[in-house]
Amino acid sequence: MNLSGWSVQYAGAASTNWSVTNLTAVPLLPGHYYLIQEASGGAVGVSLPTADATGTINMAASAGKVALVHSTAALTGSGCPFAVTVVDFIGYGTTADCFEGPGRAPAPSNTNAAIRAGAGCTDTNVNATDFSVAAPGPRNTAALAHSCPGTIAPQTAIGTPARFSPGAWAELMTTLLARPDLADRPPPWFLN
Repeated sequence: MNLSGWSVQYAGAASTNWSVTNLTAVPLLPGHYYLIQEASGGAVGVSLPTADATGTINMAASAGKVALVHSTAALTGSGCPFAVTVVDFIGYGTTADCFEGPGRAPAPSNTNAAIRAGAGCTDTNVNATDFSVAAPGPRNTAALAHSCPGTIAPQTAIGTPARFSPGAWAELMTTLLARPDLADRPPPWFLN
């Protein structure tokens, strides 16, 4: 799958204004990682591995919303922007006004990350149970691959691309979003 034309988008907990970071034209295979570094408010913490994409979004750690979008156009409208182009979504922190399922994901901190369950393979569309808080472990495209069970159907013929299952999209989302620790605005991490 080539990430050209894809984006990661962020809005504050109750905001309808979405900021966009476009992804680079990288062919990403199932089980591989992709690291996005967003804005930094300080020089606290350990440096990230080399980012695969860099954005300028200043994400809040206490609460917010992040979408993986199969488009570079900013999401619009009030309520939950679950358009057909939204591949995955997380609402985190106690004040996020939109999230998947009946509850929000926990808020990360300047020392912890929101980590997807099942080593990054779980996506039940319930943010409250799909994520927990733990130490971050950012990885980029140079990291060793990690395959979720059943994420890809076998090829049917030479040159026929494999189809991604929902687990593969979950794996992609869990590896997309990261940023360095911040002095005054700790990072939201969404890694497996």
